[in-house]
Amino acid sequence: MRPSNNQWVWNVSAGSTTASGTYYAFITATANGKTGTAAVPVSITSYSTLIANAITLGTPGAAAKCTGAKAPVAACQAANDYYYIVPISASLVTFGSVLFEVLTSTRAVYSATAEAAFALSLTTTPGTVAASWSAAGGAMSMPSSGFTYVSPLVPASPLTTTYEISIDVGTVSPTGTGLSLLVVGINSYSGYTAVGLP
Repeated sequence: MRPSNNQWVWNVSAGSTTASGTYYAFITATANGKTGTAAVPVSITSYSTLIANAITLGTPGAAAKCTGAKAPVAACQAANDYYYIVPISASLVTFGSVLFEVLTSTRAVYSATAEAAFALSLTTTPGTVAASWSAAGGAMSMPSSGFTYVSPLVPASPLTTTYEISIDVGTVSPTGTGLSLLVVGINSYSGYTAVGLP
């Protein structure tokens, strides 16, 4: 089909990479019997995987009270804080692929009173920290620096279903307030997945 006046037909063909590493795609425009070709530099980045396709959270247990530091679960900062346990049902990610947040029913970051913490521990030893983040109350949103690890774990260590997530939400009872745990994907992952906290 021949183009009408002032109508261009575009064709993009596979390009090539120069010695300096820049990739160029070739774009050819044709109109009224005239043709022009230009090489356009293209930035190519790898696509990230949605975190929801790489980790599945189980059903959280009801809120309960800590009996002391790291008791009965790793996230506990002090006696009488409230905590949750969230199992991991399936996972293809590493420790360094995720950050945690607690959100309110209005999707705002929850502000904990007195203490705030997230921890990962083996399901067989729930009071032993594998990786953790904590703060003296305030916003329950992990910074990009992520977890503090207990050797030999590192960010590249697999976060498997043998681990569970524990959350210290501070001294105010969270039961029935509509909180959610948000798992945010970072590095080669993007997006988030969430589960309601009863």
